[in-house]
Amino acid sequence: MTITTLDDSMAANGSAATLTVYGEKGKTKDIELKKDGAFEPGNVDEFDDVSCSVCSYQFRMDSSGFLCSVYC
Repeated sequence: MTITTLDDSMAANGSAATLTVYGEKGKTKDIELKKDGAFEPGNVDEFDDVSCSVCSYQFRMDSSGFLCSVYC
């Protein structure tokens, strides 16, 4: 899975990110997206442990950390 963060100084995010993927066979357990330096302005972050045929997903941030807003 690839997540791109907006290239804007206010787009950095220090919150914990969690993803739930919903597909033809149900849903995954919560997947914590952890990676040093992830979600910094202009980043394109790859998370190799998330792969499936996606029908929908739920992306959550816990609003902790500095600059904890999300741009969708």
